[in-house]
Amino acid sequence: MTDFAGLLPVAHEAVRLAREIMTTRRPGVLTAKGERDMATEVDYAVEEQVRAFLDRETPTSVSWVRREAGAVHPVA
Repeated sequence: MTDFAGLLPVAHEAVRLAREIMTTRRPGVLTAKGERDMATEVDYAVEEQVRAFLDRETPTSVSWVRREAGAVHPVA
């Protein structure tokens, strides 16, 4: 069973990482992902950095969907 309380510090660090990227970088190029769906370089950077962090910190505890890249990362 997953210790959700133990994941709280990891979640806080993931939010801190995302906030740092969002507040220190310019949006960059805007990419159309669909007819009415857009993403900036910062959107992709946040997703990639947070995904990499979660992969390192919670390799078997967390499953998520990559919104910007459109892929699914299942729990092993």
